[in-house]
Amino acid sequence: KESQVKKELEHQKESSKSVLERVIEERARRLETLEKCEEEPNRLNGAPEFLQVHAKLRARMNSK
Repeated sequence: KESQVKKELEHQKESSKSVLERVIEERARRLETLEKCEEEPNRLNGAPEFLQVHAKLRARMNSK
């Protein structure tokens, strides 16, 4: 019952918003999803790069 009341309140809020507010919120959501999508590959690709640099450094240290 509470969830139904919450949904009704959200619906009322959405219907009372201006077009500009809706557009701004939609763009904010898109930016958040884009940022999340960009963070995932960077986090995953960061580890192999670290390992490559670490291997090069170890090779230099071992050769001396």
